[in-house]
Amino acid sequence: SETPVADYERGRAEAWKRILAVRPKAAPGERHIYSDIGYLVLEEIVRRVAAMGLDEFANQAIFRPLALKDTGFLPTAEKRPRIAPTEQRNDEWMRGQVHDPRAFRLGGVAGHAGLFSTAADLARFARMMLSDGALDGARVLAPTTVARMLAPHDVPGGIRALGWDVQSAYSLSRGLSLSRRAVGHGGYT
Repeated sequence: SETPVADYERGRAEAWKRILAVRPKAAPGERHIYSDIGYLVLEEIVRRVAAMGLDEFANQAIFRPLALKDTGFLPTAEKRPRIAPTEQRNDEWMRGQVHDPRAFRLGGVAGHAGLFSTAADLARFARMMLSDGALDGARVLAPTTVARMLAPHDVPGGIRALGWDVQSAYSLSRGLSLSRRAVGHGGYT
């Protein structure tokens, strides 16, 4: 389930009231429905457990230890010229602004959208995942966590992993024929 964009126009607190009122459209395991709400809930869990925002937590726990120099939320003005324009908002091309209207209304930091990166940083992240959660001496995930994240799960409509697409209508419609060992996420921009 999704919430209407209008639910986010009155700030984070009001958006959370609306998010918490959403009820599932199907029972767990009945069918796969792509939804951002789970990632918004994960963001709130991080905020409460770590006592900091998702952007600060991700910087401290993942981006800095992995030396991801160009990865983060809310890119600085210096980085924006290197960012490809994605779409128009108010007749201006966006560079370094989250395209997702819900994440935009949440200030550009959200569990489901707003993260910017480069191919080089993404490659470092992928190397960390392929190295069971560590890269160049920095461990950011336990090997058991990586194994759980990458384990394929048969779901109605295809195969998914935790946060990753393996084989589903989303990946297959884009011409990707992934094996059960390959994971990815098309994202939006």
